Amino acid sequence: CECLANPPADLHPLHLPELGLLAVPTSGHDFCTEHWCDMGWAGHLQCCTSPVVEPEIDPSLNQYPKYHPMFLHIPKTGGSSIECLSKDWDEAGLWTNMGHASFPAASRCARRAQPFAQQAFIMTVRNPYDYWMSVYEYAVVCIQMKSSKSLTANYLRKHNKTRFLSSFGAFMGNMSADDSALTVAAQTHHIDRICGSPCDFRFLLRTETLDADWLALLGQLHLPLRPLTHVNVASTDDDGAARKKMYTPELARIVQQIEPALFETYGYAREL
Repeated sequence: CECLANPPADLHPLHLPELGLLAVPTSGHDFCTEHWCDMGWAGHLQCCTSPVVEPEIDPSLNQYPKYHPMFLHIPKTGGSSIECLSKDWDEAGLWTNMGHASFPAASRCARRAQPFAQQAFIMTVRNPYDYWMSVYEYAVVCIQMKSSKSLTANYLRKHNKTRFLSSFGAFMGNMSADDSALTVAAQTHHIDRICGSPCDFRFLLRTETLDADWLALLGQLHLPLRPLTHVNVASTDDDGAARKKMYTPELARIVQQIEPALFETYGYAREL
């Protein structure tokens, strides 16, 4: 989720379409529900605080494991489930959760691993059509529930643009015309900010196949196999039916213009 502070008291309700969504997760002080860190500066939870431990030698290889995993959480891609399941590994120094921290912070943190192993950035990405449906629906429900957890809703509220949440078409039309809004909401922007450009990830997981990708990753890292327990269940299905219902050809072209890297670099199909 895109998590910030508790909702402001002066947030007024807005009449928006009922979407039947799950409740917004309540704000807490657990990193895997907040996701923000700033390497120890005041105001946010800290990350990169556990010293990297010297891993045991793999008897079959007679050498140290090659990588120290560092998870970079791209918003709205399923990262909460990974952060919550790997908390004890993070605390033990076998894994590092960076949340939504910026790439410079991740780069500084990566230097901890160098005595024993290379850092290995792990990142999740999501079908851009599903991603934008999720961003829209989460902004709508946060406005309805008077929550400030959605960065997109906060931006629209600040700039008196919440009227564009009245429909998905109005929302996407406004986003495509507002470059500042895209720096808050676009998946490509989050990837560049969190992982750098170009993003030098070692392992890539996809929201659509997250369960299988996660178990395959643990196998490659020689970590115990732990099935994911999903923290924030997606309100949209990923079989294409919701996309075809929500998207017109014009709206699909907007997503293609906003997120070219998701199609060209990360291999998602332009067809709905």
